[in-house]
Amino acid sequence: MPYNEIAGAAYRLATDGAVTRPKEWQVDLYKRLSDSTSEAGYLLIGPPGSGKLDSIVIPSLGMRRGGAPRRIFLIAKAGSPLDDFVYRFVPQLRNWAASDGTDRTMYIDGDDTESGSRFYSDGREETGFAVNPLEADVDLVLAPFDRFHNLFFGGGGVHGLPSALASPSSPILRRDLFLFNDAHEYTEDGFSRFHKLVEFLFAQDFDVIVMASSMPAAWREELSFLESYDIEPSETETAPVRLLSFTPQESAKSAFLTAARKPHSSGQRLIGVFESVAEAVNAHKDAVGETGPNVQLYHEDIPASERRAIYHSLRTYEKERQGYTLVTTAAALEASDLDASTMITGFCPPESLLLRAGRLNRRAQLPSSLLRICGEKLPHQTRAMNPTQREGFKVALAAADGRPFVAEDWLPYI
Repeated sequence: MPYNEIAGAAYRLATDGAVTRPKEWQVDLYKRLSDSTSEAGYLLIGPPGSGKLDSIVIPSLGMRRGGAPRRIFLIAKAGSPLDDFVYRFVPQLRNWAASDGTDRTMYIDGDDTESGSRFYSDGREETGFAVNPLEADVDLVLAPFDRFHNLFFGGGGVHGLPSALASPSSPILRRDLFLFNDAHEYTEDGFSRFHKLVEFLFAQDFDVIVMASSMPAAWREELSFLESYDIEPSETETAPVRLLSFTPQESAKSAFLTAARKPHSSGQRLIGVFESVAEAVNAHKDAVGETGPNVQLYHEDIPASERRAIYHSLRTYEKERQGYTLVTTAAALEASDLDASTMITGFCPPESLLLRAGRLNRRAQLPSSLLRICGEKLPHQTRAMNPTQREGFKVALAAADGRPFVAEDWLPYI
């Protein structure tokens, strides 16, 4: 059977039919990663919402019969919520377990959650139990970078990982795949620590994939030991329409509250993005009672179980074409798969702007959407830009005010 048909069947099963036909590059990665004899070392760069994550996870953890040669350590940026990973992959693990008669196990190490979940082939599920994430029968480990770093070295480093060992119930040999998500979001110091770990894992002959929406040229050079895999948008894909507005003299909070108080259609999804939890909590307090229904607060400091319930409700609103007004932080938004019709954010570096814009009209189902950028001061915790870079970026934003936002236009500023 041709690989496009095999990959198509795997994507339909994993996504409950939401994806009926994978893209050509996804079929190519499916072929590479479903081969149990192949090694993987890629720097995968593509626009937000292009399907990078599924293109790795589906061939690596999917149908166990005749494949699924890897288990995955999925590592997010430090401080990022894992809610979208849980929302996305729990249904996939259920489907795979039921389809091929092989149980699947997931381990979460993040926030206030350290627990395992097992999905049985007969439909039963077991959650919240203790499990050693370094055991060979664990299929998927989810952790932010800092927690993964502690887990990895606290478990004995490379010698603590039973790479490619068969689980007690299966003779299949599997390779360990370390998948780093949103690598472009590190600061200079954070990237140095991240780079050292990636280089070490690769030198130990583990499979390593680094994913990013964009990356400075100097950082790409640092990761040149990985094979570059750049995703180019297909000419047949519908590009999402996003209009840009830049108001350097207005604060994001003021612009958000003004927009939230205006009457809007029942399906509008308005998101206000703030850099800190304190700013988000303050803006939400002012918005509650003065706006329409479904006003939500979503940030990384909310207890994990409560936060995942909020995230689930937001995704449910989107599926049912209902609107909401959301106050969130940059860290929480950029780790999500949310789809806004209007987004208001403060000034931020271009790589962060690309990631936030990727959560606007994400599924290209709206005739147009609005990205409003307010202020002109960079948050202190982001990647530094020298005065010349910052001024050039501001001039470009001012020139683009009122025009469509095109991601490729901002790559030279990264």
